[in-house]
Amino acid sequence: NLHILLLDIIYSSQTYNFYEGISFSPITAQARKLHFEKIAKAKELENALMEAQADATLLAEGLEYLSTTLKEGMSVWHKAFGEGVIKGVAGTVIEVEFPQKGETKKLGITVVVPNKFITFADPTVAEAIMKYIPVLQKENDIPNKVKRATEALEPYLDYLEE
Repeated sequence: NLHILLLDIIYSSQTYNFYEGISFSPITAQARKLHFEKIAKAKELENALMEAQADATLLAEGLEYLSTTLKEGMSVWHKAFGEGVIKGVAGTVIEVEFPQKGETKKLGITVVVPNKFITFADPTVAEAIMKYIPVLQKENDIPNKVKRATEALEPYLDYLEE
């Protein structure tokens, strides 16, 4: 018995000016279009961030693999110095002795491996390293790429939650 019809509520609020102080602006087609464009841009930026984070993860995995796999006594071949033997590994630097040249060189792993200045005698190591070469080549750019993608996405985070 206490039914209140929606039309009665609308009629009463307009008649007795219950909307006073409440502003309502209808959403235009242009505003709706802009909103959906921002949602699409947010998804695009989110995908770019996920791609950058995946590269960063693969880079960390590759550096971990190299630092644990490259051991003292492993044989390598250098383009300019020929056959060599790893004498030590410290972070991303390997120390290689080249007996034919009578020299010991310190080489940056992230430079010599992706640019194929050195190759490894062990075929399993050489094969495993292949998947890391693209990210090792971009080692310095990847942290910046993650930072830029994070900063670009920040203003659009509200649009991802919808």
